[in-house]
Order: sequence, then C-alpha cells, then structure tokens
Amino acid sequence: MSEAYETVKPPKGHFYLAGRLFPRVKWWKQRNMRVLYFYILVLIATNTANGFDNSMM
Repeated sequence: MSEAYETVKPPKGHFYLAGRLFPRVKWWKQRNMRVLYFYILVLIATNTANGFDNSMM
C-alpha cells in the first residue's frame, strides 16, 4: 500500500494534465487567442461593474 510515485518531467515545451501530454501554447503569438483573452477581460470587467452598481441600489 505504500507505493511511491516518482514524478516524470515532460519534454521541453509540453506539460502533463490528467495523465496526458499537451504542447505548450504561446497565446501571445496567436491572434485568435489574444482576441479571446481580450473578450474575457472585457466580460469580467463588465460583470464586476454591473455587480458593484447593483449592490448600490
């Protein structure tokens, strides 16, 4: 019952998630990812502003 798990480093430019190997994505070099993160930022800022305004009423 005392099995020791050793950590295995992924190859350079990759990472493990849930036992699977994925390549790292450089989102700042891909236009579609930059646009997606911009929209997410706008949505979070809008949601925060709406939540603050509604709490004042």
